[in-house]
Amino acid sequence: MSGHSYEASCPNCNSSMNCYTDHKPFDNVSGTCINCGFQFWTQSSQMTLSDLNELRENYNEDNDFKSGDEDYIPILTKLPVLNNALK
Repeated sequence: MSGHSYEASCPNCNSSMNCYTDHKPFDNVSGTCINCGFQFWTQSSQMTLSDLNELRENYNEDNDFKSGDEDYIPILTKLPVLNNALK
């Protein structure tokens, strides 16, 4: 078993809330407050192609990488396939 349950103070009402954390298949946490109904959880999704390319452009610009540099990350024409991360 890779997960761990614990109690924490609810950020909304300061009551004790039940929380859970796990690191498989990636870091994720969740929590629920039985007093006020506040809840949170890790949500996974894939960026749009536009958002992903914007991050790549910013990374290259921030690091002064140009096409042909070893660490340059090219702009994509289609999204990569996720390897079971969201399935």
